[in-house]
Amino acid sequence: MYCVYFLTGSRFAEVTKIRVRDYIRNRKPLAQLTIVAGKVGRSKGVRYRTPPVHPILGNWLDWWLAEGFEFTHLRAPQPGDPLFPTLSPRRQKRGEILCSHGEVYKRWARHHLPACELRHRRLHDARMTLLSLVRSSAAAQDVARAITHTVIADKVLDAYTTFEWEALCKAVQAVDWKQPKPPSLNSESHPVIDLASRRGG
Repeated sequence: MYCVYFLTGSRFAEVTKIRVRDYIRNRKPLAQLTIVAGKVGRSKGVRYRTPPVHPILGNWLDWWLAEGFEFTHLRAPQPGDPLFPTLSPRRQKRGEILCSHGEVYKRWARHHLPACELRHRRLHDARMTLLSLVRSSAAAQDVARAITHTVIADKVLDAYTTFEWEALCKAVQAVDWKQPKPPSLNSESHPVIDLASRRGG
C-alpha cells in the first residue's frame, strides 16, 4: 500500500478504492493503475487517472497478488476485491471492506515509521515526494502533474490535452527509488511470521 502511495502520488481515499482489476499488467511499456479521483465536483461525475506503474511498484504489486494478499487475508484475491482490504476486525464484522484512514494511519505513525527509524510524516506527503522527484528528473511540470492529478493547471486547456503514454512512462521511469524487490514467501530465506502477531498489526 505504501508503495502505491509513493510511486503514484495518490491520496488516501484514492488508494483504498483501487480494485484488483484496476491493475492493468499487459499495457506497454509499463503497466497501468486506474485510480478514481479523490476530489471531484458534484457536477463532473466520476473522474479518474491512469498513472504508469513504475517497474519497482510492478514488482511489489505482482508479489502482493501472487503471495502477499492470500497470506494476509487467508484467501486468493478476486478481480472485484479492493487491492488492499481492511484489516480491522471491527470493520469486517460490520461488513465493511475498505480501510479507514484511522487504521492505516495508526500502523503508519505508531509502528511502521518508528520501525524504519524515520521521522513522522503524513501519508499525503507521498504526493509531494513523487512530484518533487519526477520534476527533479527533468520531467516537464505538466507531464509530472498529469501523473498525480486529473487536472493539470488550466481546466479549459486540460479538456483538450492528452499526453502520450510513452511520455508519462518515461517520466515515471526517470526516478530511481532504490527500492529492493519483495521477498518471496516461498523462499527459504523468508522469515517465519507468527499469524497471530501479523493480525495484530
